[in-house]
Amino acid sequence: CLFAQIQPAIAWHKTLGGPGNDIIEDIYPTSDGNYILFAAAASSGGDVAIDCQPHGIHDIWIFKMDPAGNIIWQKCFGGSKEEGNPYSKIIQTSDGGYLFITESWSSDFDVEGHHAYSDAWTVKLDADGNLLWAKSFGGYIYDVPRNIYELPGQKYMLLSRTTSSDGDVPPSMDSVLSDAWVFIIDDEGNIVTNKIYGGTGDDSFFKALPSADGNIALFGLTSSTDGDLAGMGVDSVDGWMLIIDTVGNIVSGKVYGGPNIEYFFDALNTPDGGYIAFGETGDPGVVVENGYWHGDQDYWAVKLAADGSVQWQGIYGGSEREQFRRAMALPDNSGFMLAGST
Repeated sequence: CLFAQIQPAIAWHKTLGGPGNDIIEDIYPTSDGNYILFAAAASSGGDVAIDCQPHGIHDIWIFKMDPAGNIIWQKCFGGSKEEGNPYSKIIQTSDGGYLFITESWSSDFDVEGHHAYSDAWTVKLDADGNLLWAKSFGGYIYDVPRNIYELPGQKYMLLSRTTSSDGDVPPSMDSVLSDAWVFIIDDEGNIVTNKIYGGTGDDSFFKALPSADGNIALFGLTSSTDGDLAGMGVDSVDGWMLIIDTVGNIVSGKVYGGPNIEYFFDALNTPDGGYIAFGETGDPGVVVENGYWHGDQDYWAVKLAADGSVQWQGIYGGSEREQFRRAMALPDNSGFMLAGST
């Protein structure tokens, strides 16, 4: 069951920032009942501590906030160019610290080891936000991060898209459109597993989830008809689910959609051992059990069994474009809330 139109009462709202352009890009609940927030900040002053003097266009502003919206502590990190990306992610790690991944164009101050153009900048913090280490992962073209997933043993799976085939990035099939780059690092930021997935089209993953059999399910999009997608019937741009083992070997894969554009931006595990994937569809021919295609791009929900077979689909929206961003399960598992714009 999906609840996409609930109008909850607003408990409070605040504007956080300073005199510059400050953009919150992610939020994560912490184990002590607070929140850790990731922002790209161009300010120094206001809510942004005066010692957070930006080095470049935007620096990364990390702050911990209590449930009433009060800032507990804050830190800033970055270089002399630009840091930040709408898909930047921060998580609290099992050791009580934090890990974030974002896009960086810098090669100075807090940013070391930059390759060229944009890198996937990955930063580990302790529980108080102090910098433990920072690594720039990438090659010599564009490397744009998408998500983080913590594995057992304090290892971290990083999802990125890349047009590189050098530096940290394994050889890919295409240097024009992006491949999906999935790599695992240890607790000191060393790469231990490094894989490229896709073909000569555009390929990207946005979410990683544990599977019931101990593997990892990746969700995203593809327009490739060759490479890892050969024979899978990709039509235009489709939603893509790929199952890999814990060292990156492909177990299975499926694509979803019709002749127009579909993609998965988020996914959740379900109590029955399957998944529910969320994204957008622009295809009036998609057969759904809930809702219907209204026009342009609509929200798209696909309930999948553990083996990836479709159990039901739903489409939600209006006659203009809807842009999906994120989903979460209701606390009692009675349904899901979807967020985005329209």
